Amino acid sequence: MRTTALSSVVLTLVAHVAMAEWSQFRGPNSAGVATGPPPVQFGPGKNELWRVPMASGHSSPCVFGDSIFLTTYDQRQKKLAVVCIERSRGRIGWQTDVPTDQIEKGHPSFNPASSTPACDGERVVAYFGSFGLICLEMSGRPLWEVRMPLAKSFAGSATSPAIVGDQVILYRGTYVDHFLLAVDKQSGKELWRVPQAEQFTGEMAFTACPIVADDRLIVHTARSLQAFDVSTGKRVWVAKCATTATSTPVLAGNEVIVAAWNKMGEPSLILTCLEVKTGRRVYRMRTGGRGTHYASPLIAGGKIYTIAGDGRISVLTLGANPELLATNDMQEGVYATPAIFDGTIYVRTHSALFAFREP
Repeated sequence: MRTTALSSVVLTLVAHVAMAEWSQFRGPNSAGVATGPPPVQFGPGKNELWRVPMASGHSSPCVFGDSIFLTTYDQRQKKLAVVCIERSRGRIGWQTDVPTDQIEKGHPSFNPASSTPACDGERVVAYFGSFGLICLEMSGRPLWEVRMPLAKSFAGSATSPAIVGDQVILYRGTYVDHFLLAVDKQSGKELWRVPQAEQFTGEMAFTACPIVADDRLIVHTARSLQAFDVSTGKRVWVAKCATTATSTPVLAGNEVIVAAWNKMGEPSLILTCLEVKTGRRVYRMRTGGRGTHYASPLIAGGKIYTIAGDGRISVLTLGANPELLATNDMQEGVYATPAIFDGTIYVRTHSALFAFREP
């Protein structure tokens, strides 16, 4: 298997990211930066707080208070669900099934429960390409739904929603439809929709989550990076680039960086550090993990955590001369990006959710 190669497009803007619960894909504003250092060395039986067997799915843990939310897919019963795990006890609190007549298909590595839920402490919003959007109370009781046609694509629809103020934002691209959508988080009523003119092709992945910079939505779309007014959906600017909407943008001071996907790659992960202002390469190194890398790297406690598809999670120091501190073997595949909150790292493997923390 091979990893994707990355290139960067840098644009200028102003943004502020407030650290809070790990309430959506890659945490607050999808920044991938956590507070509270998690353990460096961990794995099954090592610094393990608990593990919970879990139905299949590649969605990442969404953490709010004592609750962790995941989406799952029961392959035998062909059933989708949103699941809540009690963070303090490491047990399932509730499961709400999501009814659907058909299950979305995609790449062999795709799972119909690949989209990460978002939570604001009062409601949980989840997206499935087989269903659309569903909003639940913290107790699991359904509040509203926005049904969508069955997603059709080569890779599978793995985009994740974001809660921005009083809105739920979703960027979706399939052979069936292609749009940026905002609905009222209280009722699910559509507030605005921006159709996208870029033609959908089989190489496009559409897994990017919108982020916020002041009053702008920054969205990594097919063949471009775009900014929209949050309240109206009016497009503010467009930057064209050779990209397939695979990665979620990140903010670096006054600039936003987006990684463009390339179908060629290396047999093991090459971690590349670039200087933001110039694009100059600071270093490039291998981390030791193998297999396609679907999960995003994370930063916590002055260290960077990279996750290989084969289940090896490498921990390196930050800086111009990184040191590989540990390579932790989860003993099965990991495609979901972990969550890091309050000194604990939550890792979803293909069959379980783990919590690791130093005593």
